[in-house]
Amino acid sequence: TCARRDGLRRVSVTLNAPSDWQDNKNLFDFGFDNYEKIHFDAISLSIPLVSGQKSNVLASSSSISITIPKEYEDIDIIIEAPRFLFAGASKGDQIGLVIYKYRSKILASSPILLCENADRIKYRFNLFEWFINLFTKIKEK
Repeated sequence: TCARRDGLRRVSVTLNAPSDWQDNKNLFDFGFDNYEKIHFDAISLSIPLVSGQKSNVLASSSSISITIPKEYEDIDIIIEAPRFLFAGASKGDQIGLVIYKYRSKILASSPILLCENADRIKYRFNLFEWFINLFTKIKEK
C-alpha cells in the first residue's frame, strides 16, 4: 500500500495481518509523524587548474533530497575534492564527492562533476621544427 502526505510518499507492506488496513494506517502515521524530507542545494566549486588554458575550472554536485528521522539535527556536509586539478580532464568527469553524514553514519552522497573541459595549454613550440632549423642554420654557416 502506498500513501502520500505533504510531498512525502510512504510504502507499507503487511503479511497475514488480521487488521491489514488499520496496521497500514498505523505504519503510515508513524512514518509521516517521525520522518521528514530535507533538501540540499547543489554545491559549486571553482578548482585551480595546473597547466590549463584557464586558471580555474568549475565543478558541481547535484541537489539532493534525503528522508531522515526528525530527531536528526546538524547533518554534516563533507566535501571531498582536490585543492587543484591538472589539465586534461573532461566535462562530466568525477573529481570528488559530497558526503552527507549524521554522526558517523553516511546518509547519502553526491558526485562532484566537472562542468567544463579542463583543456591543456597548447604550446606553439614544435621540437621537430626547432631541430630542423638548428641544422639548417649550421649548414648555412
